Parts: sequence; structure tokens; C-alpha cells
Amino acid sequence: MIDVEIRFDAAEIERKLDEIHANGAMVIKKAVNETARRAKKELAINAKKRYTVKKGNFSGEMQLKSATVSNLTAEITASTPPIPLLEGDESGTKANFKVSRGKRAIKAQILKEGSLKEIKISNIKAFVNNIAKKGQVRSKDTAKGKAGSKVIHIAMAQREGKDRLHINEKYGPSLAAMLSGTYKAQETTIRDDLKNALDKHIASLLEG
Repeated sequence: MIDVEIRFDAAEIERKLDEIHANGAMVIKKAVNETARRAKKELAINAKKRYTVKKGNFSGEMQLKSATVSNLTAEITASTPPIPLLEGDESGTKANFKVSRGKRAIKAQILKEGSLKEIKISNIKAFVNNIAKKGQVRSKDTAKGKAGSKVIHIAMAQREGKDRLHINEKYGPSLAAMLSGTYKAQETTIRDDLKNALDKHIASLLEG
């Protein structure tokens, strides 16, 4: 799991407001929360633009903890598992990122601005197949089949080790990791939004 935390520390701005005897904490709280709500929305939009991922809901996976007068920090958090590059079962197979399944090589692309790259380590190529244990059956009824039915777990995987007996399923980043990458790419914009929100609320306070 990966946690994404976005914090706005406004202690310096609060001191500045105190110099003009304004209600600094309330102004900062409003500005921080306004910026955090906008950041949450923009992170979801820009993550979709940045990555080829086809599975998941960026906005739905983020939790927003608003700032208060006593704690002038807003937090946006997300904690999600890595996403398989490809997965399937009895009903069929689907790719969760941009994937090319050629006869000679299997390739994947995570960033939209990137390119398809072959999945290969030490000349060991990836493959797509059923990687469930031989003879594995379901112990109970599930949405994918009844108890006693054969388990089918289609995945992109790669053999490891000298004997190549170990099979390692291949994953892309989690939604949380992609949100973290998106935040790093737009951190300056978010900081500018906070400054603009503070200016707006300070001006409104002084005019009132």
C-alpha cells in the first residue's frame, strides 16, 4: 500500500495576519480547505490524463480531511494495492494498462507520454497464461464460480530464478502511487492556488 499525503502548513501566513489583528486562523482554514477540494478534483482529472490505466476510480479512492481552526492542515490520502497489468478468468482477459501482446514480445506502457516497453528481465520474457496452481479449486462459492470448480487466474507473469520455477505476476502502480506522481507534477500549481485563495479571503476580510 502507498499513502499519498498533501499538507498545507500555514503557520507563517497566520503570523502575518496576526500582525494586522485579523482572524488569521479562520481565513487560513477557509483558504486551505478551498484549495484542498480543488486539488482533489484536479488530481483525479490529471491522473487520468497522465496514465494509461483503465481500472479504478481516482476520485473515489481519495479521502479528504479538512482543516480546522485548531489544526490548519488539510490532508488528501489514498491507500490502494498495485494493479495487475493484465488479468482474466473464465469470462475472458482484459488489460488494465496499455498492453501489446505480440508473438515475439509482450509490452506495457504506464505513462501516456511514454512508450510501449517489453517486459523482460535478464532475457526472461513475460508471458500471459493461467498461473493458478495446478488442480486448484474453489473452497467456497464466489462470484467467479461455485465451490469445487477449477480456479482460472489469467495474468501477465514472468519466471524467476535459475531454475525458472517461480512465477511472478507483473503489476503496474497503484492508484495511490499514480496520484502521488501526479501531485509531484502539479505541486507548484497547487501552492499557487493556495496563495490565491489566501489573498482572496484576506481581501474579503479586510473589506468586511
